[in-house]
Amino acid sequence: MKPNTETALAIQPKLTVILNGGSSILESARIPIQFGVNDALAEIQPTHILVIIQHESEVGTVTCGTRKLIPLSRASDFICFDSAGKHTVTFIALKGDMTASQMEELVRPFLRENKPGVFREFIDLHAEKNEHRIEFEDRQLTSCVVSVFSKDVSVPKDLFAPATRTWVWEWANVWHRYQPSDECSYRSRLIYAFTLKPILWFTSMIVLKYLWATCASAWMIGAKLTCLFMGWRPEPIFKDFDVIWGWGWNTKHIDWDIGRRLGYGVWENDGEKYIYYPITGSAILMIPAFIAIFMLSLILVVEKWKESGTSIACIVFGIIIILTAVGLVTSWTRLNWWQRTATWLLGRWRIESVTLNAIRMEKQRPLYFEWLKTVLNADRLPSKVNLDGLPMAFKGSRVHKFRLSINAMKAKVCRPFSRR
Repeated sequence: MKPNTETALAIQPKLTVILNGGSSILESARIPIQFGVNDALAEIQPTHILVIIQHESEVGTVTCGTRKLIPLSRASDFICFDSAGKHTVTFIALKGDMTASQMEELVRPFLRENKPGVFREFIDLHAEKNEHRIEFEDRQLTSCVVSVFSKDVSVPKDLFAPATRTWVWEWANVWHRYQPSDECSYRSRLIYAFTLKPILWFTSMIVLKYLWATCASAWMIGAKLTCLFMGWRPEPIFKDFDVIWGWGWNTKHIDWDIGRRLGYGVWENDGEKYIYYPITGSAILMIPAFIAIFMLSLILVVEKWKESGTSIACIVFGIIIILTAVGLVTSWTRLNWWQRTATWLLGRWRIESVTLNAIRMEKQRPLYFEWLKTVLNADRLPSKVNLDGLPMAFKGSRVHKFRLSINAMKAKVCRPFSRR
């Protein structure tokens, strides 16, 4: 673990982040942050900040932690910690020769989780071969890193809500894949658990249970009769029906393998003596069926060839049907005309959209540069984030102000649950 000091990993250009008033011990698990840039970084005009939070047990790993992408145009935001203990927070400034939406699309795969705290794509924060010691699985994104800021903080245990494992907790989290992230999420689950969920649960248990039992019974009877028909001796037809129609969903105790007790055509095995079916049901049905099909085909051919015109028409019509089917299959599997058409239309739309975005960005570039140098000037950063005096966002200031107010309220009334 590196020493608990505030360090800018890249000398020039430089990103600065204010969080928790510079203290290494947090006062809340959900804290506001404020960005600052020096003139060299303002010249580059980064567009996004990728935040990576790693617990001390996750430092050194490349897929574990918490990740969040924040547009730098917001100037400030909130980050949340999901466990107590020492953490390393890394802020990565990104800038590429692309629009903001394209940058978000490029980063999106790195924000997808297999499960909470474990991501699909790796980000190596200690890649010595890279100038900024940052390496992404996507090399294009690695080249977009322009500055990195890192800080070690400690999160006290009492900042997290206790998860009481009572029947209320278990019932509230039924049908949810993961536990709630904070108290607000848990409260919304509680409201749902004691209002709509009982009705849905009771309805599903009654309707789905007996619908499932009916389908399962029909399948097992049909499968075992088919097994008998084909010459095998199946398991008892009504075996496990008491479990299927009983209360509950004890499906793991049901023998779904209809199987066969003995080999093909064997009904009993008395020592070394085997008793076979004299003839199976399938043979009884299939032999006359084959004979009937053959005779019917022969009669139809003879009758049709008596009328040459009808025969020729049938042949021509059949050839047309075959060629049409082959053509459709070929078009679908090889030519992919529909896919090429859709790709062309989508490409035209994307080209127009990218062109318009590029023109818009080019017009906003001088304004954005001026905003970075004045509003986000690192020399003017306060020592502690003041929620009442946060800098104005570059665009969408009203929406961002509302977002900040919601996060500030959640920081007061919604303590997160620890992931560890």
